[in-house]
Amino acid sequence: MRKRVLIVDDDPCLQSLLQVILELEDYEVILAENGLVALEKLEIITPDLILLDLSMPHMDGLTFAQAVQQRSSHASPPILILTADVNAKAQAQQMGCNNFCTKPFELRQFLREVAKLIYPLGIL
Repeated sequence: MRKRVLIVDDDPCLQSLLQVILELEDYEVILAENGLVALEKLEIITPDLILLDLSMPHMDGLTFAQAVQQRSSHASPPILILTADVNAKAQAQQMGCNNFCTKPFELRQFLREVAKLIYPLGIL
């Protein structure tokens, strides 16, 4: 069964790029353009990983991450923050999101981070 990745980012070009990259790695990709849309999608799907931008309209990434972590019905999937704001790392860490990639990111390192979070025991 393919592992599912939810991409929450308001940049359609980055969404498309990440979708192609992850589908080539045999992941199933679900797209959401902001935190509100992503929360709606979480009502019907359970991703194995969430890739999250911090700066988005309607609901930013930090607010979304808090909402996901407060959901009590299931365990929260891991969240990998993707942002161009290097100063946002401290905010993300305060929220418990220690998985962080700064845009632009190096492709091999990004794919290693994704695999590490989806397969924490190294089982591929």
